[in-house]
Amino acid sequence: MNELAEHPARILDVIIGWAKLRRDVRGVALVGSHARGTARPDSDIDLVVLADDPETLRADSSWIEAVDWSDTGVKVANWRDEDHGAVWSRRACLSSGAEVEITVATVAWASIAPLDAGTRWVVSDGCRILHDPAGFLGRLYEAVESTHNPPAADAPAVALQPVRVFDERGAICREVLESLPEWFGIPASVDAYVTAADGLPMFACFEPGGDVVGFVSVKTHTPSAAEVYVLGVKRAWHRRGIGRALIEAAAQFAHGWGARFLTVKTLSPSKPDANYAATRRFYEAMGFLPIEEFPTLWNADNPCLLMLRPLVSNT
Repeated sequence: MNELAEHPARILDVIIGWAKLRRDVRGVALVGSHARGTARPDSDIDLVVLADDPETLRADSSWIEAVDWSDTGVKVANWRDEDHGAVWSRRACLSSGAEVEITVATVAWASIAPLDAGTRWVVSDGCRILHDPAGFLGRLYEAVESTHNPPAADAPAVALQPVRVFDERGAICREVLESLPEWFGIPASVDAYVTAADGLPMFACFEPGGDVVGFVSVKTHTPSAAEVYVLGVKRAWHRRGIGRALIEAAAQFAHGWGARFLTVKTLSPSKPDANYAATRRFYEAMGFLPIEEFPTLWNADNPCLLMLRPLVSNT
């Protein structure tokens, strides 16, 4: 069996571990079919690495073998370099027969002023941020997403701050979720969210006139972990930073009482859905990592993906 299909997370983990040990590596992103959830068992794993000096990595023939592949159960059988104009890649052929292509570029590849057409295509075709200590890839991802999902022309440019909500939480939940049938199209599920939201901590953003824009409900599971139980932002306010602000409010709330992790459940990529693919990209850009799929937690037609974001330690 192709090792990428069997243990993709392990391969990504070793790449992330390698990147964190190198000061000259500024970012790593998974791109292509594995990032968008359409990979076949024989699909390569494609990565983009942002480096201070790509030519230094190119001249070094040892770093691809220096990556700690031991946890994956494979080793590098051979590798070769390929030119792609402004960037180059090192294609590692693993002992399992799988291939990992690591494209190396400068930080300028991720520039958004201006946004390069080739870069835009790569990111829009599927991108999952793995390592982004300086935020280059996060800013790029948001810029690309905004070109595909521009805000409504009549959405006012107002910086709305989340506030803690204590009253009418169920009504707020229903109003927002019923405006998003592509994500919340099952009435019984909406009813369940509404019932739960009435008893959960909630943060919401409101227009100056008082109309709700979006909300997040937070559920506590253990002293160490909290969950983004449900999050919704009205369509006219997509791409306005509301979702990001709500996630950060939830993270700060959870961290404030000592939680170390914030989780969220969403539709697994094993069931293709363009709307939820965008949702997963949003959570990944917010620092959530896919942890495990639960094929029947909700039902067989809606496999669940658990995602986790570590919270900053108090120490």
